[in-house]
Amino acid sequence: MVAEALVLAAGLSTRLGALARGAKFSVKVRSRPLISYPLTSLLLAGVEKIYIVVNPSGMERLEEVLASLGYVDVVNVVVNEEPWRENGYSLLVGASQLAADSFFVSMSDHIYPIELPMRLREVAEMWKDAVIVVAGDRAPPYVDVEEATLIDAGGGLEVRRIGKSLRKWDFVDAGVFIMRREVINVAREVASEKDVVKLSDVVNAAVERGLKAVVADITGIPWTEVDTPEDYFLVNKGPRSIVVEEVVKGWSGR
Repeated sequence: MVAEALVLAAGLSTRLGALARGAKFSVKVRSRPLISYPLTSLLLAGVEKIYIVVNPSGMERLEEVLASLGYVDVVNVVVNEEPWRENGYSLLVGASQLAADSFFVSMSDHIYPIELPMRLREVAEMWKDAVIVVAGDRAPPYVDVEEATLIDAGGGLEVRRIGKSLRKWDFVDAGVFIMRREVINVAREVASEKDVVKLSDVVNAAVERGLKAVVADITGIPWTEVDTPEDYFLVNKGPRSIVVEEVVKGWSGR
């Protein structure tokens, strides 16, 4: 069972501007801090320990948020001193704290129900030779596909390439993964070659090295993300608010 998770929250919140005040993870979505959504869904899905990677300026605010949620005992904070190196580097920084062979990786600004990480776990059990399982949606109704990270799986489930602006793609990346420790070695190699390391760079490098990455098809499971002021308003008062309602309803049944 995958019982550890790494949540990446070291971004500088440039797109959310004044709404985020340097800490996107703490903006309120329906009266809850944004980061509470992935944290709660992961914990209710059976994750026992979560490590959050944050930039130095956000550490104090994150600790306040965790205390307000009552999550201090199950969440550890890891500081990325070089947040400008992007989320692939945050993966490398945070992974140094992990003990498990397999672990979840989640964006901190994605909202999804318990069923999403549970689906990832099922697919990881089926594809035991995969070092990366990525949640992919064929037709997500609650995200801007033009802004999203896309997955080329060649018409199947094995990842060929992941990134923005792909001309051919099969899935939209939902921002949640299961990874094995082999991926950390790849991230270390990429970080030694490049200053800026995106998570997609690490996934692509793993595939190029012959490691298997597969898609967990989560089409039909509601999820969304909050990256821009427009996203913020859509999820609080617009059509994306239905995702929040469904997610919270799922929590209450646990």
